[in-house]
Amino acid sequence: MDDKAKFQNIQSKLERYLYEYKNSFPKNIWQLISVDFPLITLIITAIVIIELLGVGIISIMLIVLLSLPYFIVNFTKSGGLWQRLLNKRKNFKAHHAELINKIQQVETEDLQAYPDVKNYLENYHREVEKEIVRKQTIRKKYIILMILGIICLIGFCVFTLNVDTRLRLRKPKTTAATPLKDTDTLANVYYNGEFYNYFKLTPNAPIASIKPMPSIFEDIINPNDSCNLDIYFVECEQPFLRAKMPQIANTLQTVDSCIFRLTITNQIGKTFYGMPCFDFVYRFHQPNPKIIDSYPIVSPAENHPYEIVRRVKYLQENAENLRYKIEKLD
Repeated sequence: MDDKAKFQNIQSKLERYLYEYKNSFPKNIWQLISVDFPLITLIITAIVIIELLGVGIISIMLIVLLSLPYFIVNFTKSGGLWQRLLNKRKNFKAHHAELINKIQQVETEDLQAYPDVKNYLENYHREVEKEIVRKQTIRKKYIILMILGIICLIGFCVFTLNVDTRLRLRKPKTTAATPLKDTDTLANVYYNGEFYNYFKLTPNAPIASIKPMPSIFEDIINPNDSCNLDIYFVECEQPFLRAKMPQIANTLQTVDSCIFRLTITNQIGKTFYGMPCFDFVYRFHQPNPKIIDSYPIVSPAENHPYEIVRRVKYLQENAENLRYKIEKLD
């Protein structure tokens, strides 16, 4: 084989190796990031679930169920596009080293005497070095982007940390107010200000004043000027509502006492989902407490600041369109 034919053979090999190296994984930063899309989606979904539901059995079960497809695909040989990219990312360093080794093993010493060949080889190796630097830059940018993403994610989690978790981890700014069971005083109760300040509450202004359903006049309560229900907010680890006990009509004095349920409804009497009710005992021949307390605004499974805020804000903003009804339970 003459030198010209030999050079053409060498040139063909070198160009093929360079082309293969340029088009090897990763060609750009997005090819690296695309492999992480399923994991990123899973992490964001898990954070959203925890932010909405808190840390509990329901949120954990949802996260586990959503994680199953990821682990099944990751640890089984599905042959899908994502798994092929995942395998390429695991092995791309070894593949790069193999290609560079092939380039370096091409015998070119015999042709260095030719100026044109020498010039070509110098340009070729400069091109290889530039491509090596480009691949390394892609990897560095990916690492920087992931670090920034993790920092942002941690910052987001810190600033949106569950309020009730913070209440358990740090001392309250003030001691919780003494329950107001047997006094005529009603007020919004300050615990550490997490909700109190957000709702811009003042001690004596109710968060809502709700009219009664007309159907409970005469049968349950006496119609008078003070039958509106003023509702106050009690801030604590599981916030609840507080109101003045309604005056029950004397026509119900069939027994010494009855259990009543006060429920917040819309204008046609349909119970508003998620608004706690008030259960209280009313004694007809004995003094009654002046104050009644609702059940917690959210259940333990829903105990999250977002849900508490959503329900209380709805109560504040729609008080004019809401009503309350009272039912005798026994």
